[in-house]
Amino acid sequence: MTIKLIPLINNHFITDWSICMRRLITLFITVAMIIVLCSACGSVDTPESASVHADPAADLTPITVVLDHYPMADTTFLYIAKEQGFFAEAGLDVSFVMPSKLSSAEMIANGFAYFGLCSQLDVVSAREQGLAVKSIGAVLQSPDDLFLTKKGNKIYSPSDLYDKKLGYDGSELEKAMIACMLYGSYRSFMDVNLTDISDMDLGEIMDNDTVDAMLAGSILYDLPLLEEQNKKPDWLKLENYNIPSYYGEVLIASDDLIASEPDLIRSFLDACAKGYEFMNANREEAIRCLIRSQDKDNLPISDSLARTTLYTVIPMMKPEEVSFLDQSDDCWNAVLTWMTRWNLISGNLTVDDVRAIIG
Repeated sequence: MTIKLIPLINNHFITDWSICMRRLITLFITVAMIIVLCSACGSVDTPESASVHADPAADLTPITVVLDHYPMADTTFLYIAKEQGFFAEAGLDVSFVMPSKLSSAEMIANGFAYFGLCSQLDVVSAREQGLAVKSIGAVLQSPDDLFLTKKGNKIYSPSDLYDKKLGYDGSELEKAMIACMLYGSYRSFMDVNLTDISDMDLGEIMDNDTVDAMLAGSILYDLPLLEEQNKKPDWLKLENYNIPSYYGEVLIASDDLIASEPDLIRSFLDACAKGYEFMNANREEAIRCLIRSQDKDNLPISDSLARTTLYTVIPMMKPEEVSFLDQSDDCWNAVLTWMTRWNLISGNLTVDDVRAIIG
């Protein structure tokens, strides 16, 4: 048998097939290792490249905020704080949800979210019902609720409500508000006809004769929307008629979170304050943020409505004499006293039961 000589490098010859195969395998392995090592060296991260590849949200604490309605002008500071990175700077990855069958206070008390929004009156009512939540900051320093009346009905004060059909949401709280307004004008429920309008559309109510006036709607959405639609109702401010000027919206947290995570709460509130400051200083961008954050299917906001409501809400969030998120003893005491007088609470609650000061 003749063995074929196989020429290799440097004029050497291989005369055995097994030797040839071993050297070829060794060569292939060597080349493969060189390729792998070169690839590995090329992919080593410097501190700069590592920061580029890192997930920016990896070290952030995820938290959920429950809104008490679809995005409107009064929630824009939250969306700005998220868009501008103020929450991220505070180490927080914030997401927003709407309450469903549970109220925002119920969701917070049951641990479904870190923070929520509701009115000051709702906080007191929730506490009376045994829900362990407290206000940690006042977003709206005055009520946004309105008592709307149809233009032409000649209702200029509660004294004009005699024998009128009044709409409300069916709650004991709104019933007490109407009673308080009537009481100041020497009227009572005997003088009016109450109608539950909780399942009715506000625009449709204004178009028919269901009621003559109603405790419904917000100065931050419903009133300017009706005016845009050329319905232009008259309206009364509740705090002008024996109802204390309560906080229209507050941020709330659970007792457990307040006790265990004061630093997290402080970071969250600081980022919220930056959101408001940016909103106040950059109003055109704030308007664009409101338009971007709207829920078009459930609460559409036109450009003109966004502008009107944002310019309305900014002074309500921070009047000249207070800081954003401030909460006063006087306001809380006035609300507790009023709700006790009108049998909405037992009278055993103190300011410390419903409000927390985060230093």
